[in-house]
Amino acid sequence: MKKKKTVKQEITGIHIKIDRPIEVRKQILKYAIEVAQLLKSYEDYKELHHKKDQIYSNLSDNFYEIKDLEKKLTRGHSLPTLKQLGFEEKPTEKEHIIETTQEIKIETKQIITEKPKGDSEIERLKNELKDIENQLKHL
Repeated sequence: MKKKKTVKQEITGIHIKIDRPIEVRKQILKYAIEVAQLLKSYEDYKELHHKKDQIYSNLSDNFYEIKDLEKKLTRGHSLPTLKQLGFEEKPTEKEHIIETTQEIKIETKQIITEKPKGDSEIERLKNELKDIENQLKHL
């Protein structure tokens, strides 16, 4: 018996009939454009993320460097105090607040001691409220 020779054919392409080829091409091109834009935005995101990581690492390096420099300054006591330079310390904000509250208390005592004649209690309270609002506007 003889062997039959079989010929192998390579298939180079498949042909299919498409009903609306122009619309299908347009859709394929639109999707290809969208995919390209998504890939570009993803690359931008990766680059931005990499820059953010670099900035954070620089920030932490700077922070630790500042801490080390501060420790060196405080250990060496190389900075003079205000008294050594001949300056006087100014009062803190708490002392200013105490002084202003004392002034307000004095003013309120004067308002309480001066009772208007002939006004009812409601009118007197309204006047006091207006005075307090004026004082708040001026602060």
